[in-house]
Parts: sequence; C-alpha cells; structure tokens
Amino acid sequence: MLPNFLVIGAAKAGTTSVYDYLRQHPQVFVTRVKEPRFLAYDGRPLPRGGPGGDRLHGATVTDLAAYEALFDDAGDAPACGEASPLYLYSAHAASRIAARVPRARLVAILRDPAERAFSHYLHLRRDGLEPCGTFADALGREADRVAADWDWSFHYRAQGYYDAQLARYAMLLPPGAVHVELYEDLAADPAGVARRIYAFVGVDEAFVPDVRARLNTGGTPRAGAAWRVASRYDHPVRRVLRPILPHRMRLVMLSRLRARALERPTLDPEVRADLVRGYRGDVERLQERLGRDLSHWMV
Repeated sequence: MLPNFLVIGAAKAGTTSVYDYLRQHPQVFVTRVKEPRFLAYDGRPLPRGGPGGDRLHGATVTDLAAYEALFDDAGDAPACGEASPLYLYSAHAASRIAARVPRARLVAILRDPAERAFSHYLHLRRDGLEPCGTFADALGREADRVAADWDWSFHYRAQGYYDAQLARYAMLLPPGAVHVELYEDLAADPAGVARRIYAFVGVDEAFVPDVRARLNTGGTPRAGAAWRVASRYDHPVRRVLRPILPHRMRLVMLSRLRARALERPTLDPEVRADLVRGYRGDVERLQERLGRDLSHWMV
C-alpha cells in the first residue's frame, strides 16, 4: 500500500504540528515514523558528508517494501499518508511522487524563508549538530557544505526558494494537486488550517483537533533541569509520568516545558537583509502563484 496524501514541507514551518493534527483525526492514518523520506531517496544514496548522519537518517527508508510496510495498519482509512518536509526541497522527490503516487494530494506549509532558515540553524544548534557558533558563519559555509554532500538540513539558504520548488510539482502533477498554507496562518488559527487540510485530503472537516501543543520548536537550550527533562526521552521524570498521564496531556506538558527551556535568539538584521535580497525574486513569483500578499517577507 502507498499513501494518498503527503505533507511535503517546508521544514521548520509547522509540519510536525500538522502531522499531529492529521494523526488525531479518526479518518486519517499517518505513519508512526514522521519522516520516512522514501520518495526523495528512492534509488539514491543518503548524504555522506557532514555531522550527524546516523541521527539525521535513523528513520529514513530507502526500500520500497519497507516503505509500503509503514502503511500496513492503515486499514480502510480514507486518508493515508506521511510527512517528509524534505520532499518540497528535494530536486528528485517531485518526479518520484509523480511516478509512484501520481494522484496523491500534497500539503505544503510555507514560512518567511529568512526566518525559516534561521529556525533550522537554531534547531541543529539545539541538537548539537551545527558546528558554527553564528548563523552568518553557517550561511557563509553553505556552498562548501552542499558541495561536500552534507545533509539537506544544513542547506539553510537554499531551502527557501519555494516558488522554484513548487514549480517542479506544477510541471509534473495536475492542477490542484498541492494545497499551500502559510506558517503565520497556522500560528494564528491552527484549528482553521487543520480544517482546510482535512477537507483537502478528503476527510470530515468538522473534526476539531487538540492544538495546544507546539511541537519541535527550535532555540538555544537554557542551563537547568527543564531542558534535561524536555530533551531526554529516558529522563526519570518522564518515565514516572508515562504510565500516569495520558499521551496527549504529556505532549502538551512537554511542549510547554520545551518552550520554557529554550531561549529564542533574534535574527541579526544585516543577515536578514542579505537573505531577503536573495529571496526577493522568488517571493515575488510566489505571490503571483498563491494570490497572497507576501510583502512582509521582503522587509
């Protein structure tokens, strides 16, 4: 069995929350592994350079039979899918999706590309994988990292050219195959965004998910016990709470604890200005594609 919908990206734009809202819906099946990434690496080798290969690709699936097995428990769910944010950025995923699941419905969440890039940098710093102490330094090394076959997660700047990425899908898939939402709308009205996505993938849009948890937030860990509890699945406090509290309550508590344990630095204005200059043309084309005013992304 193969999926009939995919959440394709963008990374650090709320895809983990969208995956959670889909997972809550009684008519939706999503894979237990959030990011199998099979349709990007189908027939291709994994990245060989840079840090964190085992951690970044521990859940990546490269075998068709193993990918199909992820959907064995889908039963008769009308919507069956997975969420791999790499698909939007990958130069290869669109053609593989067109070949393997040409009628799948695709969901993309887009975020201000400069803020998205900075958030991804903070995420990898949080996880101890980004060696550069400043975002500007990491951006300056990006071309060399891409040439050295570092994982796509370190392609901070390159991932933000959304219109060029969506154009690949528009060339290969029928009109209406990709449903696009914006991160700012997801942050302001998560239930409303969830309702539109439910309708797009063909399930009851009246279902109301629990949207209290903010998942997979990035930032710089503060010293103290809060981050140790939030970051370690095997922490004694979490082991004690696991059999006592329902999963949803633990998830909400953990998300709030993470928010308290992480410091959120701001993007340097000069670095932002440099990114905005590079993205301007792509953002202007994206405005036309979506029929949305994105001028606030260009200041």
